[in-house]
Amino acid sequence: TADERDQIGVRLAKELGHTKLCCVDYQIDLDFDKMFAFAQKNGQGESLNRLIEEFKAKMKPRPDAAYLEKHTIGEILADANTPGSDFPYLALLAIGKNKDYPGADTVAQWYHRNLLIATNISRLSQKPGERILVLIGAGHAKLLREFLSEVPGFEVVDCLRYLK
Repeated sequence: TADERDQIGVRLAKELGHTKLCCVDYQIDLDFDKMFAFAQKNGQGESLNRLIEEFKAKMKPRPDAAYLEKHTIGEILADANTPGSDFPYLALLAIGKNKDYPGADTVAQWYHRNLLIATNISRLSQKPGERILVLIGAGHAKLLREFLSEVPGFEVVDCLRYLK
């Protein structure tokens, strides 16, 4: 497929002679539909749409063919892992009113998913000094770095030093 698992993970594992790859993702259906419906119904749809458009405007890498054709895989990955390229999930906290918290519920689901992914990564470590390469969508990177840097015995190494 065209995703990072096959294009990088499988090829790199083969080149390095690894016999096993581990899946660390944990799928949770985030209820964006509920949040969008609430926002539309309660006069917050325009501000939610503006937030999404602002993010798309600054998103790295730009997901269009022209950008992809002019940049190497390393450049695209470096761009995607640059601080500030993450979706500002906490901005969704503003969606809701009174005792309704659809924005906070969505953010909580996102954090929960990433905590489970971090748990899966931490369970891979068998002995001190072992290295683990994690390939995952850039939207997860900020939280995974934060969570795993707090796990005793883990040192998170920024991928940018290898991509530049």
